[in-house]
This record gives sequence, C-alpha cells and structure tokens, in this order.
Amino acid sequence: MEHELFQESRFIHTDAALPDGEAYKWWKTKIKANTEENTIFIEGTRTKQFQYGLELDKRTNWLRAELDDWEDLSKILEFLNAVDEQRGSGKMEMTIDIVDGECKDVPEDRHERGFDELKVQLAEDGKYIQFYLSPHITLPIHVFEESVNKVPQDSQNLQELQLFFADMCGARMPDPLLDSEVDQNIRKADYGDEIINHIADGDQCYRYELWHSALSSYIRAFEWAMIAYLEDQEGVDVIEQERKDEQTYYFTTLLDTLQEHVNVDQKTDSRLRSMNRAERRWMAHHKSGSTLPEEVDAIRSRLQVFLNDLFE
Repeated sequence: MEHELFQESRFIHTDAALPDGEAYKWWKTKIKANTEENTIFIEGTRTKQFQYGLELDKRTNWLRAELDDWEDLSKILEFLNAVDEQRGSGKMEMTIDIVDGECKDVPEDRHERGFDELKVQLAEDGKYIQFYLSPHITLPIHVFEESVNKVPQDSQNLQELQLFFADMCGARMPDPLLDSEVDQNIRKADYGDEIINHIADGDQCYRYELWHSALSSYIRAFEWAMIAYLEDQEGVDVIEQERKDEQTYYFTTLLDTLQEHVNVDQKTDSRLRSMNRAERRWMAHHKSGSTLPEEVDAIRSRLQVFLNDLFE
C-alpha cells in the first residue's frame, strides 16, 4: 500500500546579482511511504522566480530511503512530536539506519547511491525541517513561521507531517466520549457545534498520540461547554458580551459565571481550576516537558462527566 502527503513550503532567497535583488524559491514537497517495500520517497520541486514572475530555473530533488525496520517511522514521529513541544527553540537532529538510500539532484543530475543513514533535522533557526541523505540534497518544509518576507507559510505543515507518519505507525482509537442523548442536546445549543468540533479535533490528535494538541482541544471543549450552557439555559451570551467589550471571559471567569447559575459540585470545580492552572504552567514553559497519555485520559474523562452534568 502506498500513501502520499503533499506539502508546500515557500522560501525567499535574496541575491544582489539578480535584477531588483530579489528572487523567490517556491518549494513543493511530496512524501510517499510504501508499506510493502519499507521505503520512504521524498521529492521536492523548486521554482526560482523574479518578483515580476519571470522564471529562472526549475529543479527537482528527490531521495529514497529503504528502512531497516518499519518501526523507524515511530522514531521519526517521536522526533516530530519533540519538535512540536519545543516550538522552534533551536536546532534538533535525528539519524536512523537504513538498508539503502539514493538521492538525485535535477537538472544538475548529481546521482548518489549507497547511503546507510537518513537524517531528519530542524534547522538552526528552528523554522524548517529538512530530510536528507546527502548534504548536497536537502528537502525543506517550513513549520514555524506564518510568513517569510510577507510570503504566507502553511501553518499546518508540522501537524500534517505528524499525522502522516502516525498513520503509517498505526493509530489508537479513544472510546466515544458522548452518548446519543448528550450529543443531541449539545447539537441543539447555539454554540454546540464548537464543543463537537473541539472534541473531534482532540480525538483526532489522541488517535495519533499528539498529546499536547489533544489536551488543548479538550480544554477548549470545556470552555465552549460553559459558553453554550450559559447561552442556552441561562440567557447569558458570553460571545455577544465580548463583542460589545462589556467583559472578557477567561477560563476561571467562565467557571465563576457558571457557578452563579448552576450548582457545580466542589470536587468538579476544584479539579477544573487545577486543570486550568496546569495548562497555564505548560503554556508558560513553551510546551516543554511531556504530556502523558494518562493525563489526557484523565482530562477527557473529566470532560465527559462535565458534559453529562450540563447537557444530560
């Protein structure tokens, strides 16, 4: 079976020898994984242009790596997750042994074979990932900047890479969080779709063991649950009040407002406040450290109980 992932990464190269001193490099990177042949194939196409659209050259680089063990995909996934946790804080690199590797640079036609290592690297500036067998042929994928010299970047590149390699490794499925009655009641609320969407995002990240991203999605589901309940049952439209700049609602503000209208038991209240403090500490340290699946399971279970209390 063959799987493909398409990425676009846009770089700008400045060269004083070129007219107006500016040229564009547009990269489109295609990644394939063949589970029958244990190979990864990565192809990058670059178009170099003047700012007025005149094309200078077009080049295709590619590399093919035959893995020694298909579980090496898990090592790549672990590296990508570590990159996500450190959020571009500096250079990172991993190397995995492979059975055989070859790469090619077109149109220079530099063809190289016989590599026994594949490197995956987060560049020194912490803003793009590159795969390479040879120092002469690198395939960059931008991950940590919204724009480079005002050229938009794809902010989903890193997540798409994570999901791609996680899909190759196999995914774990969480148990359904909502029963049919609670699900229907949530969907009837004006802001209910926000709850459903954040749960779905969290479950997708859970499947692929992206624990930090899953945690964030479940926290957002808690917030939207309070917003939806207050609007649907108590007539307090938090979103409308914020639009009018009447009040800014943070997690604890929402919880305090909810307590004014519904009796949230002390145990649930203290756990929610503790959870919020834990997330703020995590964010304050730039997502450093590891989020364990047990922690995500605990918060997901707490979310289930909370939603049952509000919408059952």
